[in-house]
Amino acid sequence: MQDRFSELDDKCKSLLFEIDRATDYKIIADLKREFHTIKLEMIDIITKEDKNHGVTARELITSVKSRKKVPRYATGLKGLDFVLRDGIEVGTLIQLAGQSFAGKTHMALELLSNIAGYSECVLFNFEMGDARISTRLDKLLVTDTQLDNLIIDSRTRNIDMLINEIKIYAKKGVKFFVIDSKMKIESKEKDDFKRFSEITSKLSRVCQENEVIIILINQISEEDLKSGRLSFKGSGDQMYDTDIAWFLVNDGENRKLICSKNRQDEYGYIMTSYLDLDTNTLLFVEDKKGTNE
Repeated sequence: MQDRFSELDDKCKSLLFEIDRATDYKIIADLKREFHTIKLEMIDIITKEDKNHGVTARELITSVKSRKKVPRYATGLKGLDFVLRDGIEVGTLIQLAGQSFAGKTHMALELLSNIAGYSECVLFNFEMGDARISTRLDKLLVTDTQLDNLIIDSRTRNIDMLINEIKIYAKKGVKFFVIDSKMKIESKEKDDFKRFSEITSKLSRVCQENEVIIILINQISEEDLKSGRLSFKGSGDQMYDTDIAWFLVNDGENRKLICSKNRQDEYGYIMTSYLDLDTNTLLFVEDKKGTNE
């Protein structure tokens, strides 16, 4: 079954190459039809291999104790890895929210470039065209390993197709994903309240079931921002489904990264954020006295 999955995956890569270079509309349509048919077969393989059976408490405890320590992925940002106790656990959904031009995408791309230095990762890019994202990545990715490990997907915007793609990548061993941004994810739900709740609920589940990390870029509710309250645009069950909630805000003097929820380690934190001369993000932990570490 694994051989068949790998064979289908290789075929999909070849088809994407052909689609990008085809010029005839009918040929492109036929290639896309074949591509999606193969994707469905890959999802069918994953679904057949899923075995979600109940176990006794004794079996669960024994199984957990026999496992290796839950892997954490270091972000490469020294201050952030300090508060994360050496990185982000697999199975974690993070929402990174902020105002427009707060630096959310810049920070996420830095994290991806650092992760790509030692592991494959995926950026679902729905905010920038190929030329713009290529220019930004060309500055961040400085090694061959980084260039080969970071996968860019700008096509898959429907939430159910997005979930399927994450499952396929997870089966191939990819653990780290960034989605930019939540506002561009499509759903059958027309009401924003229901759409946002559906998106976070499904992403939270795929994180847990496939032991992956997803950073979902979001926006801050403008009304709540004016009142000093931090919440995600659209509200609903978004905070409930989120394991770590990060807010990038400007307090008038400095940009701050505020963690208002941390299911991973059960504590929040505030970090002052700066950009050095090379536009690399520097994060400093603020203690109760306002000093930095």
